[in-house]
This record gives sequence, C-alpha cells and structure tokens, in this order.
Amino acid sequence: MPCVDQDKFNLLDHGHSLDVALNQLLRVPAIANGVLGDIIIDVQQKILPIVNTVNWIPANGNNAGNATGFFEKDNGAVNKIKLKRVDVTLMEGKRSQVIHELVHGLDMYYYFFNLSSPPLGSKLNARVPVLYLFPLGNVWKYEVMDMVFVDPNNTDAHNNLLTQFKGLARNNSLLKQWQRTMLMTQLDYASGPMKLHVEFTANVAQCLSLIYQWGFTGNEKGLLGNPRSIAILIKAMERALLDCVQTWRRYVPPARKPGSVVQFKPGDRREPDMIDPNRAIYFQSDQWWKKLGKNEPELVMPPDVPPKPTLGRVPPPVPPKPLHLRAG
Repeated sequence: MPCVDQDKFNLLDHGHSLDVALNQLLRVPAIANGVLGDIIIDVQQKILPIVNTVNWIPANGNNAGNATGFFEKDNGAVNKIKLKRVDVTLMEGKRSQVIHELVHGLDMYYYFFNLSSPPLGSKLNARVPVLYLFPLGNVWKYEVMDMVFVDPNNTDAHNNLLTQFKGLARNNSLLKQWQRTMLMTQLDYASGPMKLHVEFTANVAQCLSLIYQWGFTGNEKGLLGNPRSIAILIKAMERALLDCVQTWRRYVPPARKPGSVVQFKPGDRREPDMIDPNRAIYFQSDQWWKKLGKNEPELVMPPDVPPKPTLGRVPPPVPPKPLHLRAG
C-alpha cells in the first residue's frame, strides 16, 4: 500500500521489508548526512540481523506497534547478558514507524532495557540479578520491567525537550495541518507519563524522519536571513538525537560475577511461574534477596552445574610435544 509519510523524493513503497524501508530513508540527503543516517546504519548493523518476527498490521489511523527484546546469557559480556533477538509489530505503509520500532531495538541493545536513557545505576546494581530469573522460554523478556530503574533527571530533561518541540511544531506556518497533526500525535504520545521513559528517542527519530521526507532540511531562512521555526525544530531534534547516540555509546553496564545470570532450560523446576503473584517481591524491594533468606543477591540461585561426563571410551592421552617444540 502507498506510504502515508507522503515523501517528496518518490521513495519506493517498502511493502513488508524493513531493509527496503531503511534504504529508502537513506536516499533522503538530510537523513543520510545527519545523525538519523548514523542511527539507521547502526540499526542495519546491530538490530536487523537479530530481528526474528515481523508482524504487519493494517494502518487504521491509530498508532499501533511495538518492539520486544529477548536476552540470553553471555558469560563473555561484562554484565553476562546480551540481546538475542527483537520481535516487532508494525503498521503497513508507515516508513517512519519502521525506524521508530527499530530504535527501540537499539535502546535494548545498548541499555539492556527498553529505556530511552541509561537505567539508574544505584537500583540496577542492587536488583539486576533477579531479573534474569524471569525468562520467557529460555530468555528474559523486557516486558517484566517496571519504572524503578528510570532516572528522573533524564525523564525531566526529555520532557522539557518535548515541550520545546511541541511548541515549535504546533503553530509552524511552513507545515500543513496534516503534517502538524502527525508530528503532534507522536510528540504527545511520547510525553505521556507512562511512555516518556521509553518513547523519547524512538519518537524524535520518527518525527525527524517525517520532516526530512517532507523536504525540509534545517536550512530554511526568512526574508531577513533568520532561521525559520522549522529549521529551529530540526536543529533541536538533531542535537537531542546526537546526545542520545553519544549516551548509547558511552554507557557501560555494571560488571556481574560469573554465574550470576541463570538461564533456565526447558523443564527446570527452579523456573518461577510468570503469573506467580509473589514475583512482585523481586521488583518492589531493593533487598529482595533478604526476603528469600539469602545474604546477598548472587546467592539467590546457584549457577548451572556443568553436566557430568558420560561413561564410555576414555580418550587416548595426548602425546608429548617434541623437544624442539616445547616452550622454554
């Protein structure tokens, strides 16, 4: 179906292809030459290879879509975990929404949570091990996250930026009414109290992709040579996204001890029930391990025990190296 973004560059309809949507966005010079182009390349390198399920739904005039991250144990990582796969639901004919949902994937790739800013370190250090006790199958799903990991300083800063963006977009004389409506819908959605902590980066990226597709560049000036309000909006969004990208790449997760992440296998009787009401203790207390009768978080679950060697043929001994090959 035709793309509802209504671009000025005769971009190809992406159909049901994430790759086509991203490559078409890179045909817009202002996208390719700015921070949004860097984000798209990051998505292509880090997220597209691990996208597993893509569910396309008809566009009905409402916002719909999501990205879900699945993680797995990785003893080679500093925090012993890595993003395994991303599943997305997207509306047909909305090229800008593709970048929106895949930016959520980048948030999960860098922060290990679907948050628009780094998780609050003091809470994370105390509580992160128990989160891995709630897998979906053999991985942990971010939807069991709550807002206790959100740093209020970051959300306050993002809320102030969204207020600025909305003020510049709401009465912008260069935008048509339908364009203002599209931008305000996204910005209002991101400003919601239950969405702000997770939607800022994705929504700003989506808005900027729309503006650039409409042919604006950020260089618009008035008769006196002063920047037009659309140019001010673009530059402000570019700065905000650049800060997000730099924060992604600066973030270092807390180091975890070997064995602190438990990845359940099918049939493991230690696996907690996802609907067990008692699981709330893991998220509502910074000293959850004491409620479980443990002295420290790392003792809540024992690490996986390596399998015992099977009885059978004993492998032949390794012959000694020749003298001239032995290390001195």
